[in-house]
Amino acid sequence: MITSGKHIDLLKSIFPQQIKEPLKNVIKKFRVIGSNYRVAPDFIIAGTRKGGTTSLYNYLVQHPQILRAYEKEIRYFDYNSKKPISWYKSHFPFSLYIKTLKKLKKKKIITGEATPNYIYTKKAIKGLSNINPHIKIIFMLRDPVKRAISDYKYAIRRQAKETVNTTFEKTLDLELEKFKTLNIEDIFENEDSFEIINSKLKYIGAGLYHYQIKNWLKEFPKSQILIIKSEDFFENPKEVHLKVLNFLGVDVISLGKYKNFLEGKNTLNLEKELYDKLHNLYSVENEKLYELIDKKLW
Repeated sequence: MITSGKHIDLLKSIFPQQIKEPLKNVIKKFRVIGSNYRVAPDFIIAGTRKGGTTSLYNYLVQHPQILRAYEKEIRYFDYNSKKPISWYKSHFPFSLYIKTLKKLKKKKIITGEATPNYIYTKKAIKGLSNINPHIKIIFMLRDPVKRAISDYKYAIRRQAKETVNTTFEKTLDLELEKFKTLNIEDIFENEDSFEIINSKLKYIGAGLYHYQIKNWLKEFPKSQILIIKSEDFFENPKEVHLKVLNFLGVDVISLGKYKNFLEGKNTLNLEKELYDKLHNLYSVENEKLYELIDKKLW
C-alpha cells in the first residue's frame, strides 16, 4: 500500500516525465477512495508568497514525528474549494498508519500542509475549524512593501496578463485609488475574499495582514497561532525551525546543517513618490497589526 510521501516521490522519480502527470492523477483517485480513513491536518503554514513557507515545510517534514502531505501546497480552500472535503483529506496519511507509528515510537505523530494563500482565504478559516478545531496555524509574514514588489516580479516571470502593456507604477496607482473607495473589512469578511482580493487589490491586498489575522483570531485562540517574521527566518532558519517544533509539540531536534535560503533581491525599482505612498499605506496598516498581536515586526 502506497501511503508515504517518500514512496510517492520514489515512484515519480522512476517514471519518465511524459507520464508523471497521468500517474499523479491515478494516485490521487486511489487516495480519494480511502479518504474517510485518513487524518485531518494537525498544522498548516500560510502567509506570504516567497516568505519562506516552502523552506520551513521542508525542514519540518524531515522530523521523525512529522509526516508530509502528498503535496506540500494543496490549495484546497483557495483554488479547489468546490471539490469535496474527501479530496482534501486524500492528501494526508491513513489514520491506521498514524496510530501504528505512535505505538511504535511512543511519541506524537503529526502531519500538515503549506498553502500561503490561506491567510486571506475566508473559506480556509471555517473549513479548517470544521475538520480540526485544534489545528496549529503558522503564519509567515514578510515586509508588505517588499512582498508587493516580489509578487509583481513573480507575475512578470509568469507573463501574467495583468503585467502586459502596463507598469507596476500604473498598476499600484490604480489599486491605491480602489483602496480609498472599498470597504476593506467587508472584503476580508466575505466568503469569496480570496477571489475578490485577486481581482481588485491583487498586490496591495495580500499585505493587509491586520484584517487577515483578525479573521483567524475570531475562530481560533492565540495559543493555536504562531506568527513568524519572514526576515527572521531568512536570517536564522535554525532558530525559527526549533521555535516551530516547540509550538507543534514535538521533540525539538536541530537539523544540524541548514541549507542557506536568501531573501530575493527587489531589483524592480519604484519611483520614490509611489514607494512612499505604498510605505505610508502599510505603515498605518502595520500599526493595526502590531496592536492586534502585541508585537512589532518591521
